[in-house]
Amino acid sequence: MNAKNIISQCEAYFSQLRSGESYEFKPFLGAKACTLYSSVFAVMSYHYSGKLKTLSAQEKSEWQLFINSHQNEETGLYDSHELHGEIGEYHNLQHRRLHLTCHVLPALALLGAIPRYPIKYIENYLDRDKFAQWLDARDLSMAWVEGNNLFFAGQLLIHEIETSNRGHESLEQLFLWLEKTVDSNTGLWGTDQGCNLHKAMYGAYHQLILYFYRKRPVPYMEKLIDSVLACQHFDGGFSEWRGGGTCQDIDGIDILVNCYKLTNYRSRDIRRSLRKSLIHILDDRLIASGGFQDREGHEFIHNSMVLTRTPKTTANSFSTWFTLHALVDIGSVLDRDRFFSGIEFYFNDTCSMGWGPKAGHTVVYSKVESIYDYWVFRCKRIAVKIYDLLKR
Repeated sequence: MNAKNIISQCEAYFSQLRSGESYEFKPFLGAKACTLYSSVFAVMSYHYSGKLKTLSAQEKSEWQLFINSHQNEETGLYDSHELHGEIGEYHNLQHRRLHLTCHVLPALALLGAIPRYPIKYIENYLDRDKFAQWLDARDLSMAWVEGNNLFFAGQLLIHEIETSNRGHESLEQLFLWLEKTVDSNTGLWGTDQGCNLHKAMYGAYHQLILYFYRKRPVPYMEKLIDSVLACQHFDGGFSEWRGGGTCQDIDGIDILVNCYKLTNYRSRDIRRSLRKSLIHILDDRLIASGGFQDREGHEFIHNSMVLTRTPKTTANSFSTWFTLHALVDIGSVLDRDRFFSGIEFYFNDTCSMGWGPKAGHTVVYSKVESIYDYWVFRCKRIAVKIYDLLKR
């Protein structure tokens, strides 16, 4: 098994999710309805696998027309049937529309397209007095929730800057607010306001994308690296519990990968951490028939949307796309490891979840190191499994 095989399996999995020759995709095999989210995840997964390059101009045009048919002209945000129903306190309809829009934008860019209408919702962030009030209303004790909200604002502002050259002042306002509120002891947001280290790390992943994309100095980077490494569970995942999780794993992996490309601080520890993550992902979350599950032994539901409710031990489109991104992330650092030999690493070009730098400073490491790390961690996992069996 190697990265090339896994990426091919993920591509084949999305082809199974596709509804005929349409551009509609199911959230998991056996789902009763397709979702726009899954269509967007398919675009980004096909980009990672290289399949997107094989599509004709007409196919890409038809796909972007399908996606753009879901845009609301009045707000510029995207909407789809899966967003409605069982609205939660934190994943309300507006949150879901913003979240979907922030996934649609990079998919459209990969298809060589732009939104049909301007994203008028951006006006909420361009009024600097109102934006200041909105920022100060963020509850960083809920850092995971607010990390998404802050990222929505930042990604849409960057989109506006890159398409109409508006929003520079508001984006700077956002960065200054983040730098004022970050906890200097952890390099995270919210840990000084009652949020635990793990949830603060999950939130920080989002706004840190803005820093990495804009090449802005990351505040307290060494403290940040220390915090993220401390969040890694002994099984290799970044959850507080065993078995990891789609969001939790990419949050830790992506921060470490991007920091690794900017500093030599604890570079050996980061490579060791990424190898542990890789084994965890392949052992605990890869489904043999293709695709990735969220967490072994647990059903999955994306942003509380009932149509995405996935049975246990079943791959889903969200986890497959995001974990594929995690593998590409890891491979961009561990490119000398045999597992990643012979593959190209693709990232999204636009600011988004899925973006990655085209290059960073390289640290040469020995291939012996990778073999050593692999067997040390593999033996530890075997020992834990034996211990679990004896406890039963």
